[in-house]
Amino acid sequence: MRALITGIGGFVGGHLANLLRQEGFDVCGIDRRPVSAGVAASTIATELGDICDPSFTNRVVRDFQPTHAFHFAWEFDQNRPGGADAANRNVLGVSVLLKAIGMSAREARVVIASSSAVYGAPERQPIDEEAPLKPTTSYGASKVAIEAAAASFRSAHGLNIVVTRTFNVLGPGMPRRLFAGSLAEQIAAAEHDGSRTIEVGRLDSSRDYIDVRDAARAYLALASQPTHEHSVFNVCSGVSRSSQELADQMLAQAKVSVKLVHHDSRMQTGDVDYQQGSAARLQRTTGWTPTIAFSTSVCDTLARARTRAG
Repeated sequence: MRALITGIGGFVGGHLANLLRQEGFDVCGIDRRPVSAGVAASTIATELGDICDPSFTNRVVRDFQPTHAFHFAWEFDQNRPGGADAANRNVLGVSVLLKAIGMSAREARVVIASSSAVYGAPERQPIDEEAPLKPTTSYGASKVAIEAAAASFRSAHGLNIVVTRTFNVLGPGMPRRLFAGSLAEQIAAAEHDGSRTIEVGRLDSSRDYIDVRDAARAYLALASQPTHEHSVFNVCSGVSRSSQELADQMLAQAKVSVKLVHHDSRMQTGDVDYQQGSAARLQRTTGWTPTIAFSTSVCDTLARARTRAG
């Protein structure tokens, strides 16, 4: 079994790489930059290059001959100047990858990472896979676009592709651009250097949080089955928790007393008030169920942040 992971240097890619290796997979990664020592997958062989470059991607797929492929490579600067270019590159990247798989490894089982951001804030909750796609952010709109690209390759070329719409991921190694990662990093810094204020955005919104290690197991469960009745699956816990609850749990573990300060720069454009997902389809199809408690995810997120700060 040979698994190719694009974006292996990222938060989710690193955890998935470790799981796959534990399950006996030969793992190869693709990333644009060398994988840092702080990433879980730092000891796994990685091909450095641009997935949007057909000659590079074709070579990697042809040489490695993956039996499984997981696409997590992503550019996150759509809300900055030049963001339209990033959105276009994200669609180009998945298209180049799937074309390469179609030419050299067409029997591979492929998992394309999408997001609950494609749903926006539907009236009916919990959200299942039949909910209308009404993204409120450019990130969500880009994910809708890559889903459309994946669907075209599935129907036109018969590739074995599933799309995962993952809700808010939580766990050790979270990037600072995400709320829980920023909160953990600021608490760890306060413990280290004595600062006493933590900057946050809104705390009244609620999200469905899933531990990154549970999410990785879901991706593997889907990739382990040869065919599926459905092609799109939610990955979530089925429980919605407020940002305030997450902050309270993390602050309760802080070793120093800190004060939360609301700051406009921490507010997100297009933020929705509430999301709660349903993973019933995934559970029926694979038997997967989340196993890691929310409190454990919060604790482990802060613990990893302390390691970075120390």
